[in-house]
Amino acid sequence: MIRLLDLPHTEARRRLSEGAVAWITANPIEYHGPHLPLDTDRLQSLGWIEALHAALDEPGEPLLCADLPLGVEPAPGPGSQPVSYARLREAVTRAARSVEELGARRVVIVTFHGSPLHNLALHEVVVDLRRRGIAACAPFQEVVRLLLEPLDLERARQAVAHLEEPDAERVLADLGRDFHAGFFETSLMLHWAPASVSPRHIELPPCPAVPRSRSMSALGRIAAAFGASGRAAELDFAAVALGWQSLRPFPGYTGHPALASADAGALFADLVVERSAPPTRLALAGEPVGGPPLAWIGPLTAWGRLAPAPNVREVVELPR
Repeated sequence: MIRLLDLPHTEARRRLSEGAVAWITANPIEYHGPHLPLDTDRLQSLGWIEALHAALDEPGEPLLCADLPLGVEPAPGPGSQPVSYARLREAVTRAARSVEELGARRVVIVTFHGSPLHNLALHEVVVDLRRRGIAACAPFQEVVRLLLEPLDLERARQAVAHLEEPDAERVLADLGRDFHAGFFETSLMLHWAPASVSPRHIELPPCPAVPRSRSMSALGRIAAAFGASGRAAELDFAAVALGWQSLRPFPGYTGHPALASADAGALFADLVVERSAPPTRLALAGEPVGGPPLAWIGPLTAWGRLAPAPNVREVVELPR
């Protein structure tokens, strides 16, 4: 991967004006439990860019044009640094305009952070770029959709093939809502950035049972009753996410990180690329792009202004 800042100005302009994809990352400094680093989302983004660039059959190495340590609504915990929706959108817009001035005609904005507000801010930048004639997309929304869809049991069973019963069934039971630093992300990190994973992750207990938010669950049942299955799935996901943040002590992870493996991470990485490559290819060819899931959280929270930050004083620690 080549950083734009490492290139002479004339070389950067030449590559971009000839059609090189400008890759921009935007990820929070965020607590990922006691076993993963604060820049977990960034490390996953960089691994994903390498794999996605290859899947798109783009020439040369990926050109990293900006690497922004910013994110809306990071998980609460030691070290997390939240920024506002407006600040993230402004920073990513500035980065995008900078590469546009250098001649970029194709831009991919990459994150591995699942906050709906974070992804909605990135989508707004994509919309602005496309209005200006730049082919652009933010493909992480395809990964979020994977979590909202019914579990692909065949692929999931491949990911837990290294586990014996009852561990395999326990992981499968929780995998559909394993959205932060659990089996899914810890496995991806063991594949993409193994040196950053604490070897003591195998000592972590499973995340406790998560109570669902009653209000979100009730709205989900209403949506399901009216046949809005997609909206019902989004509301159920929000109910779990809100309930997870209410756990005390706060684990900082979901699911079963102790059971993660690099082999499962390789399978998940292939799945992420398989899912994101086709829409990214179409977007870079100028085809229309859709918006991210859970976009209704934007107006519901006045774009984050009405969403109180959880106050976490006690977190789960690795055993002494």
